[in-house]
Amino acid sequence: MIRTRGRLSWRDERVVREEGSSACTFKRSLCALLAGHYDESSAFVVDDYPYGFRLRTQIRYWLERVPKKGVRFVSQTMDPKTSRWNKPKKSMFSRFAEAMYLDEIGHVQTRALNEYSSAGDVADYLRTFGMEGTMPELRDFVVVDEPTEEARARRATGA
Repeated sequence: MIRTRGRLSWRDERVVREEGSSACTFKRSLCALLAGHYDESSAFVVDDYPYGFRLRTQIRYWLERVPKKGVRFVSQTMDPKTSRWNKPKKSMFSRFAEAMYLDEIGHVQTRALNEYSSAGDVADYLRTFGMEGTMPELRDFVVVDEPTEEARARRATGA
């Protein structure tokens, strides 16, 4: 296991170096898919979130959908001194899909597909999340084939 320094060091990321590739990818195992959180009123709320050095507060997460732009991850904390919600922090838009999930240590993570995602990334996303959180544009570019009876029989026999 390789430990990273800086921004990712506190999360205990596992770095996996793929054979034949010089690029490293950060992978976390999926524990729970967070579906149906698409606005402030239906956001996923974490109650015990650090705020500054000593204070604790709430944070809420959701995925914002804009029809012509895509999906983006939004987080918003509550000011513990005034009990008012702070300004939402919004990520960049992902044109095709974005999913929110809890990892093995209970942190909220996201996974996105955009026009720069490779075919392997798309296949991995669809294998993990299915069509959850996808925009209609993705359905125009990706064809999900159901396996035939012959393919199922070959897979069952191991041939």
